[in-house]
Amino acid sequence: MSKRRNKKRNIEKSRNSQAMSENLSSEDAALETEGSEAETDSPENRETVSEEVFFDTENEQSEGEDAEVSEIIKEAISEDEKNLEEKPEEPEQEEKAGKAPEKNQNTTQYSEEAREEFEEAQRKQAIKTKKSNEERIEKTKEDDEKRIARRKRRIRNQVIAYLSVFLVIALIVGGGAFAVKHFIIDGGLLKNNGGAAGNTTAEVSDTDTDTADAEVTDGDITDDTAAVEPEPEPEPVITEPEPEPEPVPEVDALGDYIDGIIAGMTLEQKVSGIIMTSPEALTKVNLATMAGEGTRNALANYPVGGIVYASKNVTSHDQFNAMISGTISMVNQPTFFAIAEEGGKNNSPLAKVDFYEAVGSPQDIMATNDVVNAQQAGATIGNALSSLGINVVLAPVADLSSEAAESLDGRTFGNTPVDVLGYVSSMENGLEEGGVTACLKYFPGQGYATSDPETSRTVIDKSEEDYRAGDLQVYQACVDNGTKMIMISNAVINAFDDSQPASLSEHIVTDILRNEMGYEGVILSGNLGDAAIMDYYGADEAAILAIKAGCDMILNPYEFETAYNGIIKAVGDGVISEERINDSLKRIYRIKYAGSV
Repeated sequence: MSKRRNKKRNIEKSRNSQAMSENLSSEDAALETEGSEAETDSPENRETVSEEVFFDTENEQSEGEDAEVSEIIKEAISEDEKNLEEKPEEPEQEEKAGKAPEKNQNTTQYSEEAREEFEEAQRKQAIKTKKSNEERIEKTKEDDEKRIARRKRRIRNQVIAYLSVFLVIALIVGGGAFAVKHFIIDGGLLKNNGGAAGNTTAEVSDTDTDTADAEVTDGDITDDTAAVEPEPEPEPVITEPEPEPEPVPEVDALGDYIDGIIAGMTLEQKVSGIIMTSPEALTKVNLATMAGEGTRNALANYPVGGIVYASKNVTSHDQFNAMISGTISMVNQPTFFAIAEEGGKNNSPLAKVDFYEAVGSPQDIMATNDVVNAQQAGATIGNALSSLGINVVLAPVADLSSEAAESLDGRTFGNTPVDVLGYVSSMENGLEEGGVTACLKYFPGQGYATSDPETSRTVIDKSEEDYRAGDLQVYQACVDNGTKMIMISNAVINAFDDSQPASLSEHIVTDILRNEMGYEGVILSGNLGDAAIMDYYGADEAAILAIKAGCDMILNPYEFETAYNGIIKAVGDGVISEERINDSLKRIYRIKYAGSV
């Protein structure tokens, strides 16, 4: 019995030894795993450990554990057998003889049970090892998936950073050719933006690395591929800005139409076209009150640009209506039909014969202190004139006046620019609304004249400062508002040219009005039949000087044919270029042919 108990103790001891071995092996494996994981957790080891090394280590540990367990069990069995042999109890004689076979059978049986237990332990260990390997493989797959996801996030963040850099570069390039060249040459904004973009990329990369480290928990397994290094930032591609397209010239249909008309004209027709004359000068009669064959023949020979009528040509409503309508029927091209209808009966030829209900004079309108009255007066005059066929009115007077002024008594709106400008502009607008073209007069201002250029030489000593602070302010505002026609004074303006009348002064007409003030409309000379002109200049001389000064149209030369022939000769001699005549015609025709295209 004691032997049997010994065997049982030995078997239990063997089993305990085996269990202890297994526990020791498991603890050693756990310690080794923890050590391995601890080492793996460090950034350096995490970057260097490979899957191949890991699996080799695990297999070696499993094989070592199996061999150790097997060896312990064998030693336990050997020790058990040895104990049985060393401590045999002396059985009684009868027991020796009758139970020896049983002893051998038990020994064999115990050995078989030990082997079965050993094999069973091996099978369990194999199953456990296989399951552990499968769990490790599954764990590895999960870790790989996490690692791939982290890598994708890193790449995505890097792509976003690069796109940000490219966007900054694109905005700089799109700033225009000047900005690109300026910043590239100076090494300023573009370089700084590139640096800022690089810093942004670096910050994103650092953030990604920190995030990746934070996501790795105890037990995560990383491969030997370190965090993807950010690719070097590409150098910004600098492209030369495309040249700015040349501005497309505006289509000037009216200008092209006018150029075609002028190109088909003779020099004689062109010169006739820049003259506005009286019916008397055209027909060579002392007083014209009707249009007959003389008017028809004269217009056939001299297709003048305009005909101007005065009070002497108007005797009654019916008379003047027949005269002007007859003349209109005889012209073969657009022609200016003009009259000076300033307002009030004294300076309005048609109002004198009650062709329309007379409006107040400029002085009377000013006294109402309401610019609307000026606009209404202009509209009344304009409607009456356009109904007859008159298309140009030589009004309003835009000059400032003084109490000493004799030539413009009652014909101006006042003596301050503010007052005069408001009434002049309003009356001009009314005339235009009535269907006629207004012609402001008398530039640069003769309101301070003590005599009338119509009857004598007139000189004005007003200072240049006063002119620029007064009259020129009014004319400049009208120029800016699109005034179509301006008439020049025949007075000598000492402040600008003390040698000749303003109509013949290039400094006044071209330098000041055309160039300094930017006027692009038609400039009409003063009446070249005034005493201030014909008493000092020949008809041809005055006409040539007026054109050279910059006037587009010659108003009523006192000897029509002399002036006409003088201009033709001046063009032939090169004193005046034909192109200069063409320029004036273009400005005149822009009014005449407006709306034709």
